[in-house]
Amino acid sequence: MVDSVYWDIHPDVSFGGPKYDNLWLPRSQSGKSLSELDIGLGSKADSGPRSLVFVCALNIIFALGCYFAGGIPVTEREAVSYTFFLRAKQHIGLDMMDVRTIGVVQTLLVVALYLQSTPYPHRCWNSIGVACQIAQGIGLHEAQLYEQKSPLEQEIQRRTWHGCVMMDMIVSMTYGRPSMTSHLPSVPLPGTEEEEHSSGTPSPMAFYISTIELYRILDSILSDIYRAWRGRSSPGSRRHTTKQGGLDVIIELEEKLFEYENSLPPFLNWNRPSDQATNPEQTTLHRQRNVLHARYLYLRLLLYRPILTQLCSECTHPRTQADNRPSSSSNSSTLYTSILSKCAAACVRAAIDLVSFVHETYHTSATDPWWYNGFYTSTSGMVLIMSSSCRTILAELDASLVHEAWSTCEQILTSMSSFSVSARNILLFLRTARTQVMAENGGHVDSDRNQARQEQGLGQLHPQENPFTLLSYYFKRV
Repeated sequence: MVDSVYWDIHPDVSFGGPKYDNLWLPRSQSGKSLSELDIGLGSKADSGPRSLVFVCALNIIFALGCYFAGGIPVTEREAVSYTFFLRAKQHIGLDMMDVRTIGVVQTLLVVALYLQSTPYPHRCWNSIGVACQIAQGIGLHEAQLYEQKSPLEQEIQRRTWHGCVMMDMIVSMTYGRPSMTSHLPSVPLPGTEEEEHSSGTPSPMAFYISTIELYRILDSILSDIYRAWRGRSSPGSRRHTTKQGGLDVIIELEEKLFEYENSLPPFLNWNRPSDQATNPEQTTLHRQRNVLHARYLYLRLLLYRPILTQLCSECTHPRTQADNRPSSSSNSSTLYTSILSKCAAACVRAAIDLVSFVHETYHTSATDPWWYNGFYTSTSGMVLIMSSSCRTILAELDASLVHEAWSTCEQILTSMSSFSVSARNILLFLRTARTQVMAENGGHVDSDRNQARQEQGLGQLHPQENPFTLLSYYFKRV
């Protein structure tokens, strides 16, 4: 199960792996004693193998590993995983907060990663917040701190800090709340040289670094397009979406995404032909490539989504001439309307591509954890529903592709509903939303209402307990 966590969700827990393996080696083979190093879990006494911090982290790792363990039936994984979580939970409290070590930061990151898969999103948000605060309290965000450390300590501490930044970014985006780390100076990226294999196999850290670089673009999208990290203005003074993140900014960020895609190492670039996986190393590379591809598609969706929201709002509530902002339906704004329509259509196409890609991979081992796939699918589903409310956007698209993507979205979430309450809730939410949108626009609903009623065990939707619906609420706020 430890291997499952290290390889299946490696981007977020890159501070483990080889260090964990070293715990089981005889002292004569382990090199410098781990107890002499400040590298977190498994090292110094306060985070060593006999510490409560280590026991807590190990149980959370087992809880995560249950989701990927082939020997556990899919329908039983959540229950088995929760058993390990309860064992870890008893050690999480104020006493652990007082320890203030790298090991505690690493433990809280793994806890937050696990909580992403549960119906307790606020716990996830709080865990990330405490992890970032402790990390800053011990100086992991300060570049000069690393000059006093050994190479191994530098490497693990940098990985830990970048893990904080990435987890903070994704959770802040989900909630639409300010990031705790985006305003801080950048810490140098981790290295890859020490993990290069003698056979020439690419380092797993290449994937981690590529993920960090992609999340830096995410930070730019959120700060420049959504203004998520800046003070919120009052509703009466809120500026126009395209002025907040003008078309020039969107074009610049789009160029950054293209440059990122073209600069990826060949073994991580999804546009390059790849050999069929015949060994564990190739299987890992295949998974890493797919994970980056899905996250890249999601960022493209995120980039254009405010314009999609703006056009849908204009279609639903047309502006009057008294409004100082230009109306996309006026004759004087033909070019403006055309550009916005194409940007909105690009958002929908990204959603179609993302749903299609998740559908190709979510039943395989070469994919993100299921909760990320549910996150992508629910977000894409909302985009597809919104596009149906605006004829200007639909004119730029093939309606059959939109309909097919929606059916695929339903299929994915229905499959996840067999083991996830969150997936069942968001499926009900999306079906209800689509029924309403299609009814208001005179569309055919394909008996979604009856189908939703016939679903076994769907029950009532409780948004406050549903991690997937958080993005839906964020949709409305930004």
